[in-house]
Amino acid sequence: MSNSAEITRTIAYRNVVDLTHPIHPGIPLWPGDPPVRFRATADIGSHGYFLRQFCMGEHSGTHLSSSAAFYPDAAGPADLPAAALIIPAVVIDISRSAAANPDYALTPDDIAGWERQYGPVPADSMALLFTGWQQYWSIPERFINADANGIMHTPGFGHDAARILLAQRGAAGLGSDAPGIDPGATRNWPSAGCPWSNPARFWNASTTCACCRPPEPPSLWGGCLWSAAAARRRQYWR
Repeated sequence: MSNSAEITRTIAYRNVVDLTHPIHPGIPLWPGDPPVRFRATADIGSHGYFLRQFCMGEHSGTHLSSSAAFYPDAAGPADLPAAALIIPAVVIDISRSAAANPDYALTPDDIAGWERQYGPVPADSMALLFTGWQQYWSIPERFINADANGIMHTPGFGHDAARILLAQRGAAGLGSDAPGIDPGATRNWPSAGCPWSNPARFWNASTTCACCRPPEPPSLWGGCLWSAAAARRRQYWR
């Protein structure tokens, strides 16, 4: 037995919810991302087993990311210990605001209102944003919601709100059911890059199927498909 101090954590649950979207060739894609392709390479009749090859962009589908997508020297998902992918989560619901304004960004006032009702956002938790955008997943054009100039109009975390959650509350990461954690019209993805977060533990999750609602606090498990070529960038939840 180790003499070092160890913390034993347990998870009690009443329900298990899959927050991922199935991968298929018709899923919504960020503008310019490569299409999803499947190709059968073996079949049961000829080979005795079924096997397919698939190809997709690293930004597609439900995925996790880190600041390494924007900063070459930042820690990537492969640098996170496996235990960092099992964490408590909180869900902030802005679906009404997003329904009225697709460019809506979470504000510090939204966080203050949530905390007045449920208490402070716990350190080392995942802050999930429920925007209601998941309802458009089966309509790719509506989910991406790009205008004639190619600018996306989708909700996300405002820069000041993201700073509060990460730098002041010590959240482990941000997640959203929208295409990204930043509003689609935002330039340079300030929340996704988040240079003021803790690079040793920060990760974010995009395009989740966020079915949880407060005040029931969920625990989040993120699984990775490790890719050596993308080890410092993105891996997928599946």
